[in-house]
Amino acid sequence: MPEVVTLGETMVLFNSMNTGPMKYVTHFAKQIAGAETNFAIGVCRLGHTAGWISRVGKDEFGKYIVSFVRGEGVDTSQVKVDSEAPTGVLFKERQEEGESKVYYYRKGSAASRMTPEDIDPNYLQGAKYLHISGITPALSDSCYETILEAIRIAKSRNVTISLIQILD
Repeated sequence: MPEVVTLGETMVLFNSMNTGPMKYVTHFAKQIAGAETNFAIGVCRLGHTAGWISRVGKDEFGKYIVSFVRGEGVDTSQVKVDSEAPTGVLFKERQEEGESKVYYYRKGSAASRMTPEDIDPNYLQGAKYLHISGITPALSDSCYETILEAIRIAKSRNVTISLIQILD
């Protein structure tokens, strides 16, 4: 079992290679974006173990995300593949002087459909930490309930809960 378990959405990020309005951009770098997976990857790079709970679409973007995160050493065994909803996508527009603007396409995404049933209580049993963000419960009512269930399970098993709130 991993020392740290994270729970949340990871999306495919298309990062503009040019400065200026999105309507003029023709080249993008494909990356992943997700606070929880970034944290899990960092934990693994520091020599510890981490696992990630989420949903991705049954699409090439979902395959890309799971492959990338697993390649960084994160356990992805708790990631469900949703055949009825897509993987979320976002585009990052580079503006002048280091500013950026982000366009999210995550409404109805696979991760926004997470439910409390997506959490295996035994998976959290061996963890020292559950790491969550304030973003996930804002995605949908079912995500909110999923986070509450994860917290309930973690508390019942004396797993320390780490919460990060990302502010723009």
